[in-house]
Amino acid sequence: MIIEPANTHAIVVGIEEYDIGPDWNLDGPALDAARFIRYLRDQHIPPGNITLFTKPLAKNRGEIAALDVPARAADSKTFVDTLRERFPSRQGGR
Repeated sequence: MIIEPANTHAIVVGIEEYDIGPDWNLDGPALDAARFIRYLRDQHIPPGNITLFTKPLAKNRGEIAALDVPARAADSKTFVDTLRERFPSRQGGR
């Protein structure tokens, strides 16, 4: 079976900053997400088929901004709204 890049979709999440406070922040998940997106792009997955949710630390924002995939806020409302918009229910599902 051949997997066509144009038929491949990816949801990538990299959260580093948490609203609960700076003690919960992590340095790395947004950078990992950026690396994974670069890998997907190297496999010829179109940027429009990749959805990125991220909340990077200030020092890692440049790495996310350099991608050819737009970053969306990593909050539950944005996540749910985006999934409903990009992957609408088929055949009467919720």
